[in-house]
Amino acid sequence: MDMDDLAWQAGNYRGLSPRRVRLLLDHGHLNLVAQVAVERGEWFCAEGAVEELCQAGDFGRALSVMEPFAVAGWRAASYAKAEILLRAGRRTEEAWIRSF
Repeated sequence: MDMDDLAWQAGNYRGLSPRRVRLLLDHGHLNLVAQVAVERGEWFCAEGAVEELCQAGDFGRALSVMEPFAVAGWRAASYAKAEILLRAGRRTEEAWIRSF
């Protein structure tokens, strides 16, 4: 995964579309969506899985799904990582520092 690939995914719905990801999640396939996000670098899977994981209170797993995207330098992933930390109850300063 790299920045160009992530930008292309976000602009062209390459791979699994947000709609398809939502359908998978609605039918209980969170583990599969999270796995595809990490193994195949599917941005929309990562977004969907992180939202579901945060709602379930599994912030550690949400961070592990988002981390490869943040490491790749994808700004949206850095913001998502900060949001995960905030939702987990981390201090604002820590969330900001750890997300970049």
